[in-house]
Amino acid sequence: MVPAPWVSLVAALWSVAATPAPDVVPAGTTTSGACLVRYWTEARARYPGYDHLVHIHNGCDLSMACAVQTNVRPKPLRTTVSPQAKVAVLTYRGSPARSFNASVTCQPSR
Repeated sequence: MVPAPWVSLVAALWSVAATPAPDVVPAGTTTSGACLVRYWTEARARYPGYDHLVHIHNGCDLSMACAVQTNVRPKPLRTTVSPQAKVAVLTYRGSPARSFNASVTCQPSR
């Protein structure tokens, strides 16, 4: 007979391993899937330049660990987004560029 703590540990690991990877897509993209993470960019005018924000909406029932990088700031910023929540990640403050491209990758948080 297997001790109860081991059974719960194996069950928890099984549920995380069986969780499908989320679809991470720019807002406005049409996809089909139960777990969907959407993101969009915003450049807010602010003296002396623009603040670059990447908004992330987690439409999944699990927390997501996300890495955000842009063409202006290629070093990834990491954030965790709670289930069914939205966050804004400030990637650059006072940039001379008023437009930028972002890349977001997410996976279920452990």
